[in-house]
Amino acid sequence: GMGLAIIMLHASLRKGVYTNHLQFDTVRKTVSWAWHAWTAVMRGEDGAVFASDDKTMHACEAPTRSKWFQRFVMGVKKRMGVIRKQDEALTSEQLRALQELGDVLWERAEGVEEKR
Repeated sequence: GMGLAIIMLHASLRKGVYTNHLQFDTVRKTVSWAWHAWTAVMRGEDGAVFASDDKTMHACEAPTRSKWFQRFVMGVKKRMGVIRKQDEALTSEQLRALQELGDVLWERAEGVEEKR
């Protein structure tokens, strides 16, 4: 997990589109390709299966699934933050349609809790 963490941090230093470094949503793709590579090479999904009524869990020893690495990724996200840029502005027609939809939903709502 430590080697992948270093690769992830190194990747984050590349120039981004809107800032002088990559954003978290781009850097997190490192975890995805590393997971897929690990499962392809190490046959990581052949482990034990733990099943219950509504969920299935697989035992896995991949470095991207360790408790330490998951906490590392969460810390990276909190420190880097997430910047969202809207691709284009909403037109006045779109804004009016959203307002009308909101008005209809407001009128249909019953009680104070629903109107929040």
